[in-house]
Amino acid sequence: MTGFPGMDDPGDTRCSVCGGTLDEEVILPGVGRICPTCLMAGSFLGATGGLRLDYVADKMFGLSQAVRSALTGVIDEGEHLARQSRFDDARKVFLGLARNLNSERRPLLGFLVLRRALRLPGQSVEVYEQLGLTARALDCKIEAIQYLKTASWLAAKSSRSKMLARVIAALRELAPADDWIEKAEQMLTELGKKPPSAERCAFCGREAAEAGPLISGESASVCSACIKRLMALDLQKEPQ
Repeated sequence: MTGFPGMDDPGDTRCSVCGGTLDEEVILPGVGRICPTCLMAGSFLGATGGLRLDYVADKMFGLSQAVRSALTGVIDEGEHLARQSRFDDARKVFLGLARNLNSERRPLLGFLVLRRALRLPGQSVEVYEQLGLTARALDCKIEAIQYLKTASWLAAKSSRSKMLARVIAALRELAPADDWIEKAEQMLTELGKKPPSAERCAFCGREAAEAGPLISGESASVCSACIKRLMALDLQKEPQ
């Protein structure tokens, strides 16, 4: 492996990616010594070629105290919501964090946040889409295609035609000759033939295709996530 300054010198204490001084020495197999800033940025992934994104993500949390502190700091709000079973709200928080981390040039840290969001119950199509876009930003084409394919299938399954069209466009940029694109376009065409669903949750406004089965009454319907949220609020009320 070549291409990073100081990488072949075992006595060198510089970051093998940026060449800067190491505030915390982290040794990443396949890369060498790396500073936490470069680790969270993940800019080395495109240059190494042989490292898989999931492999690096699995390693980085255990290798760096700075990564552990940064990740814990940013996901606190989402974890708090998850403990209250407010899974949709937690997912939105994690997605927002990942987008912010991408804009702050820390996409590999954002990738860790998205993997945490993937473990939440409920619809995960937005998470898979963002995982694909993050992998693309990290120059990990194989992983980006895999995540976007999953996002396209989930979008079709949940009748999310606009999202499906968006994911197909991203796939076409990455792999214009991939056979999956034609299948995804067929699913998009089939969605266009379906009549729109009028049944929505009276609280969150989501259709049954996104929120899951709705419990219907005489004048309104409600999804299971909102029922849990209302029950949680009721339990939090102080006795009169």
